[in-house]
Amino acid sequence: MKICLSALAALGSVLMATTVNATAFYIDQFQITKNGNPWFEDPFNDGFVPPSSENLVSGGTQASYFTKPDPMPGPEQNGKLVLDTAQGEPTTSEVTGTQLLMQRARLATNTSDDSADLGRGLKTDDTFTVTGVYDLIQPDIRQERYGIRLTDFKSDNLDPNDNVQLGVVLTTQGDWMVGFREADFAAGKFNLLDSYNLSNTTDIAIFDQIVLMLSKSNDTSNEITASFELIDLQDTSNNILIDLNGNPAIFDGELWTRADFMAFQVVPVPAALPLFGSALGLMGFVGWRRKIAV
Repeated sequence: MKICLSALAALGSVLMATTVNATAFYIDQFQITKNGNPWFEDPFNDGFVPPSSENLVSGGTQASYFTKPDPMPGPEQNGKLVLDTAQGEPTTSEVTGTQLLMQRARLATNTSDDSADLGRGLKTDDTFTVTGVYDLIQPDIRQERYGIRLTDFKSDNLDPNDNVQLGVVLTTQGDWMVGFREADFAAGKFNLLDSYNLSNTTDIAIFDQIVLMLSKSNDTSNEITASFELIDLQDTSNNILIDLNGNPAIFDGELWTRADFMAFQVVPVPAALPLFGSALGLMGFVGWRRKIAV
């Protein structure tokens, strides 16, 4: 009995000591151009966190987001929205099944496949560019990421179909990267299309912001391209624009997609978890011995 109580006490102590680490990220703008014209922009300067937005979609419908959590914790301050993955909503990756802490704002644009609604939302016959402007910050923990995405679903609007991401991540190997990737739902993994190692960039410290862009450049093609720009707010002549390789296709079975910005981290497994298993095994063994003794 003493052994069991000691194991339980150790288990409880380690669980109570487990904390969530995270990095605070700052998004300055989230904007979309459509068919060559400005279409949506959220400058995050009204002090109200998503799902509210300061702008209109197509000049008529008040914009809103679907968010995790709802509403997002924020705050909005100094014209930026704070994203802190420690305050993210627990969720499971629809691709890999990995447990995540996520903050996400998905613009609630039109999802009709009716040909009469092709002029609304982000549709297969449009050209568009989705842009997220972030402060250039290296994540503190591995597999923590911030960026932008395009996501659409099958016709039942339940099962995800296409997911293309461009984001800044600290990899499991400790590299500070910009990664362009697409989901492979059948295989339960992401395919990394291209990446850029920010750690190897000369004078990376001079850059203040990073502009992430996902584009559909041809109204007769469903391919998506990715690029990003490193911004020096003091001297824009230092700015660097980089195109990434890879041309994933979306609109596989539907006519629409939705854009979002996000920040998330993989939920860490406590380092002491193997010890928990040992302690529980010891407790089971002691219980078995006591039954034998009786």
